[in-house]
Amino acid sequence: MKTFVDELMNEIRKKQSILCVGLDPQLKYIPTHILEEGYRQARHPFEFEPIARAFVIYFEEIIKTVAPYVVVTKPQMAFYERYGHWGVWAFEKVVQACRENNLLVIEDAKRCDGGDTAVAYAEGHLGTVDVWDPRKQEFVKEFSIFNIDAMTVVPWIGSSCLTPFIELVKR
Repeated sequence: MKTFVDELMNEIRKKQSILCVGLDPQLKYIPTHILEEGYRQARHPFEFEPIARAFVIYFEEIIKTVAPYVVVTKPQMAFYERYGHWGVWAFEKVVQACRENNLLVIEDAKRCDGGDTAVAYAEGHLGTVDVWDPRKQEFVKEFSIFNIDAMTVVPWIGSSCLTPFIELVKR
C-alpha cells in the first residue's frame, strides 16, 4: 500500500515541482463578478450558500489553472468552517475539484486534542466512521466525506494528540 509520502514523491518526480497551493477562501480576495455568480446560483440567498458557491467557483478555476504545475493543495479548514455547513460543503467541493485534477490534498486543520476527540478527528477526516445500516441492523464503516490525503495536527498536549492519527494511517 502506498503512503502519502510515496504519492507525494511520485508527483514531485512526475511534475518536477514542489509547489503547494493554499486554498484559503477570504471574501476580500474574491472578485465581485464571482461573488455575484455565487448569489445567482444560490437557492438559499439569505444563508451562507452564495458565499460557499463563490468559493467553489473561484477555486475550481484556480485549481484547473495550477494543476499542471502544482503537486499538492492545502485548503485551510477554518476559512471554510466559519461559514457553517455551507462552508464545509464548499470544502468538500474544493477537495473534489482537486481530485478531478489529480492533485493531492493536505487539510490544514491544525487539530489539537487528545483521547476520544483526537480519534474522532482522525476517523472523521482521514479514515472511516461508523454509520447505522438499517438493513443489516448493525453499524458499518463508511469512508470520511472529506477525502483528503493528509492533515495538519498540533501536539500541544502531548502524544495523545498524535497517536490516533499515526495509528490510523498505519492501517
